[in-house]
Amino acid sequence: MSSYRWSCVGAAFLSSSCVIEVNTDPRLAPPTEEEAWAEQFNDLADEFNASLDVFAKEAFVISGVGSRFFWVGGDERLHSYDVSSMKRVDYEIPISLEVYPPFKVGADAIITAEYSIGVWEFSAYAMDEPNALIDTITWPVGAIESLGASRLRVALDDGSVYLFDSQKVLHRWRPGMGAPEPLFSLADRGLLGGRIPKFSVHSDDVLVLKNNELDPAYDESGALWHVQISGGEAEQVEESATDLCFQAGDALYRAWTDEETLAGFRYSSSDRHTEDLTALVSEANVDLGDFGIDKRYYSHLYDLECQPGGFTFENNLGWFFLDPKEHEARTLYLRRNFISYEKDYTFEVYLGAVVVEHVAFLWRYTCALGDVTLDCTPPAVYTRDLSAH
Repeated sequence: MSSYRWSCVGAAFLSSSCVIEVNTDPRLAPPTEEEAWAEQFNDLADEFNASLDVFAKEAFVISGVGSRFFWVGGDERLHSYDVSSMKRVDYEIPISLEVYPPFKVGADAIITAEYSIGVWEFSAYAMDEPNALIDTITWPVGAIESLGASRLRVALDDGSVYLFDSQKVLHRWRPGMGAPEPLFSLADRGLLGGRIPKFSVHSDDVLVLKNNELDPAYDESGALWHVQISGGEAEQVEESATDLCFQAGDALYRAWTDEETLAGFRYSSSDRHTEDLTALVSEANVDLGDFGIDKRYYSHLYDLECQPGGFTFENNLGWFFLDPKEHEARTLYLRRNFISYEKDYTFEVYLGAVVVEHVAFLWRYTCALGDVTLDCTPPAVYTRDLSAH
């Protein structure tokens, strides 16, 4: 039996195209001897997904930090909602959808960016006010990096903003306290040439994704390195990491363990330990366990997203959130993997999630497939209270 998976490739923030992929891999296909199981799963998915609550009817970018959820709405303005205090802030700060992501959030500030040829303008705003500018700087863009200049490449840690210049020198900018100060050059730590599409800073530790590709389409893969601000040579963590995200000094990524297996891992910069996330997911309790889900389908990891207090992952069945401390996976969204190709078919496309406190904010849109048309709604945000499940 083959299974069908809908996938969408975003052409821009406000548009996307969808195709059907036929999965004929027998390792990932549902049990051929139990087609009724697939029908029951689809019924469960319909019922489970219908229980989501609508939070925002239009959202084109989402993010989160601490107990706050952030989104850019259909008005192209930034908004935030604090789950703990239930306070909403509708910001009046300028947001450029030509930059991705158009903003980044730290513990106490929002960083935005505007790009013109060869020059960035970075601005820091207070998080609790609609429009309270803290500081602004301009920053030159080097020739190689300008190929991906529409990407916001900064790291935030403890009130500071970190950014590389065209010579791969890391600088620290403390908004409101003067110009950025240089810290060290990657070349001095043994990392020569290449591009730095992603990096993070946590205290003294810097995690760097480095590759030699000029095409920004390769931003998601490369070699993962660990460097310390205080000194010492760079250490390679993984030769070929993909789907990389950062979380308070940790790096979550996928890498090939052999010619057929792409597994998930978490590297901790504090103790230089690498943990197998695929094994962690396989051993965790799942809140749909009573349905009789085969662990072969549940434990496969398509994607990883870092979240406060845990991470979300995708597999054949849908999306889940795992808090390693609780050792329990919470179901966020179930995908109708096992569908028939029919006209007049309505399906949902899951784009991602942000989990803050006990609330999951799920980002998705709905499409209707006609004879020759594909009509899709704008992306919307739905919520699920994980404490109730």
